[in-house]
Amino acid sequence: MEYVLNNGLMMPSVGLGTAGIMKKDPLVPAFMDAGYKLVDTASWNKNEGAVGDAIEVAMQNGKKREDFFVMTKLWHTDYKNVEKAMEKSLKALKLDHVDMFLVHWPASYVSKKPLHVLWPEMESLVEKGLTKSIGVSSFNTQLLWDLLSYAKIPPAVN
Repeated sequence: MEYVLNNGLMMPSVGLGTAGIMKKDPLVPAFMDAGYKLVDTASWNKNEGAVGDAIEVAMQNGKKREDFFVMTKLWHTDYKNVEKAMEKSLKALKLDHVDMFLVHWPASYVSKKPLHVLWPEMESLVEKGLTKSIGVSSFNTQLLWDLLSYAKIPPAVN
């Protein structure tokens, strides 16, 4: 089963969460070989390189980039330079774009960058083709309503 996102992109409903998976963990290629299409990682997990290696091997074995829905996340310590954080993730994942990039959790109190300043930077990643979709994670209803009041590109998921 897949979900249609607000930009028309199809997102698999079941995926591989990679929290806790370490470098060169054999589980990542095994799950990909088993047919998982959605791969959910995050810079905070410190395993994007292992996920990138597994995707690379899968592609060498005949899979195509469009066979995977790759999602990663922006950690709150990277709010200061969203595009640089994205480029670091893409390099580790060995990809030119991801399918979904999420604000990992609302933490403007740590970074001192309010969401109304952060979100346009997330939108610019879509405009530059570095991600197809953007979204949020662990946001409450009030934060979502606030975000929707100024978002040019509404979050695809929470």
